[in-house]
Amino acid sequence: HTRQGYILSANGEFVKPGQVHIAPSINEAQAFDFAKNAVPSENYMWVQENTPEPTGELVVANSGNQYYLSYKFDIYSAEPLARYYVFVDAKTGKIIQKQDRIHHTDVTGTAHTKYNGVQSIITDSLGATNFILRDNGRSITTKDLNTSTSYGSAVNFTDANNIWNTTTNQDNAALDAHWGAEKTYDYFYNTYGLDSYNGLGASINSYVHYGSNYVNAFWDGSKMTYGDGNGTSYSALTSIDVVGHEIAHAVTSYSASLVYSYESGALNESFSDIFGVSIDFYANPTSANWYMGDQINITGTGFRDMANPNSKGQPDTYLGTNWYTGSGDNGGVHYNSGVQNFWFYLLTNGGTGTNDNSDTYAVTGIGMTDAAAISYRNLSVYLTTNSQYSDARFYAIQSAYDLYGSCSTQEIQTTNAWYAVGIGSLYASYVISDFEASSTYSCIAPATISFTNNSVNDSARIWNFGDGSTDTAFAPTHTYTTSGNYTVTLITFSGSTCGSLNDTLAKTNYINISSSGSTSAATCTPTATTGSTFYGIFNFTLGTINNTTDGAVDGYQDYSCSQGTTVTEGDVVTLSLNTGLYNANLKVYIDYDTNGTFAPSELVFTSSGSGTHSTTITIPTISANGVPIRIRAIAGTSIYAITSTCITNTYQQIEDYSIIVNNTTIPPVADFTANQTSIYFGSSVNFTDLSANAPTSYLWSFPGGSPSTSTLANPTVTYANIGNYNVQLIATNSLGSNTMLKNNYINVTNTLSMCGATTSTTSLTGSLADDGGVTGNYGSNKQCYMLIQPTCASSITLSFSQFSLENGYDYL
Repeated sequence: HTRQGYILSANGEFVKPGQVHIAPSINEAQAFDFAKNAVPSENYMWVQENTPEPTGELVVANSGNQYYLSYKFDIYSAEPLARYYVFVDAKTGKIIQKQDRIHHTDVTGTAHTKYNGVQSIITDSLGATNFILRDNGRSITTKDLNTSTSYGSAVNFTDANNIWNTTTNQDNAALDAHWGAEKTYDYFYNTYGLDSYNGLGASINSYVHYGSNYVNAFWDGSKMTYGDGNGTSYSALTSIDVVGHEIAHAVTSYSASLVYSYESGALNESFSDIFGVSIDFYANPTSANWYMGDQINITGTGFRDMANPNSKGQPDTYLGTNWYTGSGDNGGVHYNSGVQNFWFYLLTNGGTGTNDNSDTYAVTGIGMTDAAAISYRNLSVYLTTNSQYSDARFYAIQSAYDLYGSCSTQEIQTTNAWYAVGIGSLYASYVISDFEASSTYSCIAPATISFTNNSVNDSARIWNFGDGSTDTAFAPTHTYTTSGNYTVTLITFSGSTCGSLNDTLAKTNYINISSSGSTSAATCTPTATTGSTFYGIFNFTLGTINNTTDGAVDGYQDYSCSQGTTVTEGDVVTLSLNTGLYNANLKVYIDYDTNGTFAPSELVFTSSGSGTHSTTITIPTISANGVPIRIRAIAGTSIYAITSTCITNTYQQIEDYSIIVNNTTIPPVADFTANQTSIYFGSSVNFTDLSANAPTSYLWSFPGGSPSTSTLANPTVTYANIGNYNVQLIATNSLGSNTMLKNNYINVTNTLSMCGATTSTTSLTGSLADDGGVTGNYGSNKQCYMLIQPTCASSITLSFSQFSLENGYDYL
């Protein structure tokens, strides 16, 4: 993306396909046999025309984001008529993919659908009285699983006269799936020029009647699948908004490829809802609404309401009411999608109100056509795999500017709609200053720093680098010759006549240049073994550090001078590492005491698995303020445990970075939590300090507890008596104190509650005695019992011990 001759930004995905073996294991003749088997024929065209057999071309082919050396053949069958490019794995003989080369002419059928009345559909004729749900022009096929979950058992839906009119086993729901796929194809092609979900005419294969009582529909990376519902609350899940939703997942897979977890996953779900409802309005302009799944839901209200997400337990404000913070549902992808859903509704229809941040908003609707176009450009041009809500806002505004120009109603209302859902500010000025530096820290002077200009719509600018130097270049490079902390200011000017004509952004003490040199030397330096391409560290992110490397082939790398960041005691910062496609172990240490060793107590993160690993770190109060502190990150294959911070091997990599910790400048804000707040008397509670801004001392008060006071950061307290008890924490640092009081926070009862605890253990002592009656009649036994109310527990285990036997018998 360029502006005024300068490269402004670049976004996309870099793919490491791994090692592709370029020497085939099978020969061309063997591969040709596999290719012919993939296109069976009674009479191949080269036989009929007496021409040479097809030859195989060695190519690298992609299938499911994997890359294979393959033989490519042009297989042409005269009977039955078919022609495909067939790609055969040159190592295994597996068919990688088939590309249809024949463009068919289809016939029009009449479908009595389950949800959408009578509609025209495109079908394929296998004879005068045998029609199937196949649209060759759009490459759409709809098949019947007959309640199986095995796709290999799927068969064609058939009809004798191409007037499809049956309700048996909800077969009419298959007509909705077929018609909905056609309308979805038409929507994306006619509106955005997108030929199927990948832009290359990929086949849209739908499978109906999946399993029994299955209440779901999904895109699995290659096909659409629809369950029949449970017959009580949901019927077959093939309404057009659901069909559009699922195929839109495929569009996302081949564009932004948003990771299906947490915020990126919520955006993934939201884009499917956006296009699901847009396709519903496209196909049914008079009856469509803002519910998702209303036609398949017995109540008619669907499972999500884009016009009122709160009504379905979703948030309509970022981090607001109903915002999901757990790890379930892949981090709340079906919950937190409500934020962008409501943004789209407001941008389309407009609205006024007050959000969960107490911000009053007023959005003027721009209509669904423009709102959807902005959303599609955002998804297909700008967003990438791990994009977050902040990215969605930034690039939606950029998309509106691209499509409709500066100062346009669309740009203004796009901005204001994001403000309405709690992300970003109101549209206040045409020009917005924004920038970032290639590095904010250097341990030596002189140091050269490059600046990236992320400003919106600036036509001129003045940079002030904080050392007396200025520049007017769009994206300058500046050299700091002496050590110090420098405030960088960017003033941008607009050539437009709308809004403010200038904007200023100052980042205080943004650049730190130290003359101390690198961090203190580590007591051991790892060997620089050149390792495996597939393991190691491919990205390290912490604060302003965002360093992409080539994994273990880099060996040991010391970035402690060139890659550093500055934080403040009490800050909560995100640490993220990418370890590649294969399962790995990783550990990260911070040498807080600067003694050159990495003690077990200085381990700040440990993880395993593949891809991106993330955590948050609370910066502690330390004595080594203002000096570079060494960070050591280690990652390697999951086969081997990380047993040393000093040794690398072929399947492991170590990288060093640095961090400067500044003294906190503000008093603490006290806060805490407990592992349980409703307990059985005699039980203990673990309290955890959550105070911000690096407290150095604590004073807890526990009325009714033992101990009644504590100076620990995370104390444990036992409550012996029934009642409700207050808890108070005073958090203190050198700049002041702050108090948090929670009234009646701990509830102590004589009833064992399983709520809020994963394990509850209670010991009982008692006796069960025979009353000495006639053999076989034990009358009324004495009992020792305890009331257990499992109102919240998923399971309870009762363990009994220390029984004494009377006359050799014991009954439980």
